[in-house]
This record gives sequence, structure tokens and C-alpha cells, in this order.
Amino acid sequence: MKEREKKRKRKLKEEEKAKNNIPTLTSTEEATSDDKVSKKSSKKQKRDKSTKPSTTKDDTSIIAAPPIPPPTALPPAVKLTPLQQSMRAKLASARFRHLNQTLYTTPSTSSLTLFSDNPEMFTEYHTGFAQQVAGWPENPVDGYVASILSRGKLIEKRDPWAQKNKGQKGQKPKPQPTDTPTTEKALKLLPRNLRGISTIADLGCGTASLSLALQPHLKPLKLAIHSFDLSKPAGAAHGLVTVADVAALPLKDGTVDVAVFCLALMGTNWLDFLDEAYRILRWRGELWVAEIKSRFGRVNRAGKVLAHSVGSQKKAVPFAKKPKPPTKAQNRQLAEAETQVDDQLLSVEVDGVELDAQKQETDVSAFVEVLRKRGFVLDGEEKEAVELGNRMFVKMRFVKGTPPVRGKNVVKEEEVAAMGGKKKMRYLEDLDKEEEDGGDEGAVLKPCVYKLR
Repeated sequence: MKEREKKRKRKLKEEEKAKNNIPTLTSTEEATSDDKVSKKSSKKQKRDKSTKPSTTKDDTSIIAAPPIPPPTALPPAVKLTPLQQSMRAKLASARFRHLNQTLYTTPSTSSLTLFSDNPEMFTEYHTGFAQQVAGWPENPVDGYVASILSRGKLIEKRDPWAQKNKGQKGQKPKPQPTDTPTTEKALKLLPRNLRGISTIADLGCGTASLSLALQPHLKPLKLAIHSFDLSKPAGAAHGLVTVADVAALPLKDGTVDVAVFCLALMGTNWLDFLDEAYRILRWRGELWVAEIKSRFGRVNRAGKVLAHSVGSQKKAVPFAKKPKPPTKAQNRQLAEAETQVDDQLLSVEVDGVELDAQKQETDVSAFVEVLRKRGFVLDGEEKEAVELGNRMFVKMRFVKGTPPVRGKNVVKEEEVAAMGGKKKMRYLEDLDKEEEDGGDEGAVLKPCVYKLR
């Protein structure tokens, strides 16, 4: 019995020892697991510590330079009723009329300041102008581009060296199969410098349509083009335009072969534009002018010039009886009739309205005389140099071919004597005095002034 109890007690002791040994083993495992957990937690803490300063840096950078918000989508175009579309078109036309009248009735210096302070107005103006051009049957710029390309190619056809006829002096080059006698007679070579380059100056270029159209042909045709206006247009032509007042161009004397005024004689000082064109042109250089017919004098159905044109300024033939002066009522009726016709002609420019052919008879003699006094003469016969066939525009081509007697380029008598020239004859001085009494030359071109509605 005693031995059994001893064995039982031993078993109990062994079981107790076994129980006591199990927690010690689990505690070591737990310690190792705790160590692993502590290591992981320490690594996480290190990572957190390493990330915390970076987040602070990012926060400071965000505060210093906030990110650019994503571009918001433009609102969809609102569908307009036909009535709303017509009202919107009238508002755009009214905006264009206002800017157009401002440019015509202010000097170029004021217009330059206006567009430099508000460049968006330049874009608005030419946006409205493009809408008007869309309704025109022809744009004068297109005709100038075609003329430059056709005349520029003639240098290759008429040059014996280009035709490989070297050593055959006095013999004309063989014509190309595409050449026709009419083309050779009608066209003339573009004026060029000694290096064979023709330099063109587009004065008042707008959106530089002329320069854009000629860019692919500059090297093949040996052309160089300068474009000037009061502001730079947006888009592809931005880098082609030089901002300048046409009355003070950044070009040297006698460095241009062709000067172009395409609907650009705007401003009350447009005569200064002509003087500047004379200065930059070489001798026998060409001046191209395209203007709206409504700006010139008109001839009535009987063939007489109206009161505000040049023909009315000539001395009348003496009659046996002196006619009675018109009454105030007659003068008022005449003024109303002229303003009514003026509004109709201006509607051609802005609205594209068709007019009677007899109302479009245009007298450009006063304008031609103004340019003659400033050193420009018509390039050839009047029928060839003046194009009146278009219902909206007048195109004229002049040549720098005579000394000016008016404007900034007149050579003073002292300068002529210093260069070895002779003094003026007595009758020339009398002619100069008569020319000084010729009236306001700036009124020869009428500004586009629209009737208030």
C-alpha cells in the first residue's frame, strides 16, 4: 500500500513538474514572438518616422505652389433660335462698326495705344472683319497673292542663265511650252534688288494673310516680306507680324521693292503713311493700294462730279449771268441725298449689299493727284493701273518715279543747293503756292462713318 502511494505521489510530482515546464516553454516562444512583433513594430515606426518628414516637405511644397486644377470643360453651345442668331449677328456687326469707325477717325498713334492697352480688341476687330469678308465676292489679298506668284515666276522664264543659254548673247531664251504671248505682254517682272530678291512690305497687314500665303514660295521665288500692324494676331501669324505705327516704320530708306496698302489707309494721318512708303521704297519701286469705293468721290448719272469730290474744287466757267447761290433748303436736301448714298455704299463694305452700277461710278482723280504730289505716278496707262471693275474695291498700282512736292520727303532748297542742284525757277515757286491753296488733302479719302441706328 505504501509503495502504491509513493508511486502515485511520484506521478503527481512528475505531472506537476511537467505542468510547470510547459509555461516556461510557451513563455520563451511568446518572448520570441514578442521580439518579432517588436521588431516589426519598430520597423513600422522607422518607416512612419521616415515618411513623416517627407509628408511635411510635401505639405510645404503644396503650400508654396498649389497644383494647377484640371481644365474645366467648356459649357455646351447654347442652341439659338433664328431670331437670337440674327440678333447676335447684328451685335457683332455693331461692334465691328464701332471699332472700324474709331480707327478711321483717330490718328494712328491713338489706335496703337488703344490696341497695346487692350490687345483683345484687335482680335475682336479682325474676327468681325473676317465675318464681313466671308460675304464678299472677292478679297483683295487673294488678288495680290496671285499677282506676286505669277510675276515672281517670270524671273526663271526670262533669265537666259536659268534657261541654260549661257554664251548666247542677244538671243532670247526659248519660251516654255506653258508660256503664251498674252501672258508675257500682260505681266511684268517684280522689282528686285541687286541680289535678285524682291522685298515686300505689307503695311497694315491685319492677320498677315499675305505673308501666310507666301511662306512656301519665299525661297523658290526669292521673296522677302515684312508685315506691320498695330498689334500681333493670334495663331500661326503671330510671329510674322511686327508691331509698329505705319507712320514710323522700323525700316531703312530705300530697302523695299513693293509696298502694299490693302484696306489699310486708316486714320486721320493716312498721308503720313504715304510719305513713309515713299521713304522705304527704292526708286521705281511699286505701291499697291486697295480701298473701298465709298471712300472716293463719285460721279453722278449726268457725268458730273458731286460737291465733295475733286471736280467741284475747279474754277467754274464764267457765265453771262451769275447763278444764284443755293438756298439753305437746297443745301440741306443735297447733304441728305449725299449721306443717303454714303450709307448705301458703306453697307456694301459691311453688309455686302448689292448696289446699282451707276451709283458705283468712282472718281479717283483726286487721290491720284495727292499721290503724284508725294512722288508716286501711275504704273502705266490709267486703264491698266486703276481697276474699277470690282463692285466694292478700287485697286491702283503706282511707281515711285518723281520727286515729291508735298509731305515729309520734300527736299528743301538749301539741301538741293548743297548737293549741287539749281534753285527753283520763278514759275515753279508760283506753282507751289497754288498747290498750297489746293485745300485739305486729307479729306480726299472719306472715313467710314456709320449712321446711328
